[in-house]
Amino acid sequence: MQPTNDIRLLNNIFLKYKNSNNFFPLIGAVLEGKQIGSVYVDKLINPKIVLVVHKFRFAQIISEDSTNAIWNMVCKVIDNEKDHKGNTFNKIRFYCANPDFIKYLSTVNKYNLQLGERVRFLPNEYLKIESVENFQLSKNDIELLNEQHQIQTGSRFWNNNEDFFRNSYSYCVKEGNIIKSICYAAAVSNNKAEIDVATHIRFRKKGFAKEAVLGFLKLCSTRGIVPLWDCYENNIASVKTAISIGFKKYFSYHFLIISSK
Repeated sequence: MQPTNDIRLLNNIFLKYKNSNNFFPLIGAVLEGKQIGSVYVDKLINPKIVLVVHKFRFAQIISEDSTNAIWNMVCKVIDNEKDHKGNTFNKIRFYCANPDFIKYLSTVNKYNLQLGERVRFLPNEYLKIESVENFQLSKNDIELLNEQHQIQTGSRFWNNNEDFFRNSYSYCVKEGNIIKSICYAAAVSNNKAEIDVATHIRFRKKGFAKEAVLGFLKLCSTRGIVPLWDCYENNIASVKTAISIGFKKYFSYHFLIISSK
């Protein structure tokens, strides 16, 4: 496989990918050029195999086929290629890992494998968010977020603090200079937002996360954006919060973390 940053090719890949049931905003954002990442293809014309790796190491293999030859090509990228900073891919988190890929990796015995089940939730159409107070993120809030929650607003997902400020649609629950909880988009692509929530340890289990999420949903609704909630199936607290807010289960998928031995 070879890396590509050809805009026309990436756009063609995105146009096909965006209609997939297994669409993830972090992957779409890389293909759209909104967030930093790497894209590898088996060939530059009509590729059949695409590997997308976000800079924060979330990844997805886009392929209709399932063969050991494909998995071998993916492993060569993991072993030999480097990211935009020249760092090796010593740890990658795969969305919707194909069972055949998981089986193949277990036989080559080169990686540490951590397999989990995650679930995707979609908002219920009957969500009531009209009564949520309006909120406008300030640049001072970004400083507070990095101090109090270590979100790394300018590097983890978004390209810089200004990018986070303009595009994350953040909603904070504040008291003075204390941000009790925040809900924001880790990425936005194809009018879908990947939800991320952080609550200060002093204010957990007090309803502030739910308040932040509802505020975020209101911000999304005014922009025609669909918020997506993902979490591990065994993260009972997150599952209960999603359901209590009004999200409904869409599908479950294999989530595979691989790292070098």
